[in-house]
Amino acid sequence: MAISPTEGETVSGNAVTFTIRYPAHSIQGTRTFGGTISGGTVTGSWSESGSEHGSGTWSLTSPVAAACHVPSRRGCQVGI
Repeated sequence: MAISPTEGETVSGNAVTFTIRYPAHSIQGTRTFGGTISGGTVTGSWSESGSEHGSGTWSLTSPVAAACHVPSRRGCQVGI
């Protein structure tokens, strides 16, 4: 089953957040990710609201490039 971010994907400055809502009655519930973009990587932590009560860290270590070049008050304006 492919899971994609379902709500709240934001990039603001060097902060990134996104949320994945798993199917109803899943042990994961809603998983929220937060991280920081720095030096070509993104690192952060996640936690979930389901009965599993999981949490941990995550990272993207391939060279990370800016998603856009025009910031706005609501985060990054992608596709400009």
